[in-house]
Amino acid sequence: METGTAVILIFGGVFASLMAYYFWDSWLRYKAHKIEVTHDGQLNQLTHEKAEMQERIEVIEDRLATLETIATDPARQTAKQIEELR
Repeated sequence: METGTAVILIFGGVFASLMAYYFWDSWLRYKAHKIEVTHDGQLNQLTHEKAEMQERIEVIEDRLATLETIATDPARQTAKQIEELR
């Protein structure tokens, strides 16, 4: 093999390696960004669902407090309060 051919092959190999590294790095960055965007969307959805659940829990706690009051109050007082609510 001639010296010129060997030099061309070496530079060609180095160039091909650099290009492969560049494309691999670009692909990995793209995938990382795609995953980040997906997780941000999921985080927003979960945050929204958490807020809805907290609201529902507050409503249920209010209802439970009312039922506890009804269950522990004397019958006359409970009947009076029910009539006041109508």
